[in-house]
Amino acid sequence: NVILQLARLYEALNILTAKIRQVDRPPEQELKPLIIAFENYFETISEVTHISLSTLGSNPQEIVLNAWNGKDFNRLTSKLDGISNSIIKYSQQHRAYPVIHYFHNNKVKNNVILQLARLYEALNILTDKIRQVDRPPEQELKPLIIAFENYFETISEVTHISLMDNDPPAADIRKLIEESLVEEDSEGLSKEFEFRRFFYTLIHQDGWNWEDIDTKNS
Repeated sequence: NVILQLARLYEALNILTAKIRQVDRPPEQELKPLIIAFENYFETISEVTHISLSTLGSNPQEIVLNAWNGKDFNRLTSKLDGISNSIIKYSQQHRAYPVIHYFHNNKVKNNVILQLARLYEALNILTDKIRQVDRPPEQELKPLIIAFENYFETISEVTHISLMDNDPPAADIRKLIEESLVEEDSEGLSKEFEFRRFFYTLIHQDGWNWEDIDTKNS
């Protein structure tokens, strides 16, 4: 199994760089090619998720608007099985290689955490704010809900994250109101979504601001 072999090699690399006595430790330049190879591998894993999410929209509201075809949200829901599988695989790689969590992509458009946060906000809009008559059936959204639950569980195990004390700002839904897709008295997402604070914490830990999940308004 190639993944198991890579895991063993990566663990051995960690021992060589962190556990072996300094006097016996290999020079850094000798290990550098292997370190770079693993960095490229982890970046490639992240890129798989980036490819499947980057075309959905640049902010949560845009993701929802792009999904609407005038009668339902099939433009998004038809893709959810594939997207959910990508997120679950990404989570599994985090569990196998926890160091993935600490590799940062400094480009807003390519950062997986920002893309996942946008999609999670869009999911909450679909389940909480869209008019009941237009809302996607729960079974169509279930794969994505499960994928996010798996992601949150994995990141909690890997990082032992301590959540921020405050909630993120409410999602912008003004254009959705204009399109009569949500009720006019809606005020953005409710605060009871427990994992919004999870993403709020992750984004700040990664060096971003909540405004970065909306690239058109940042």
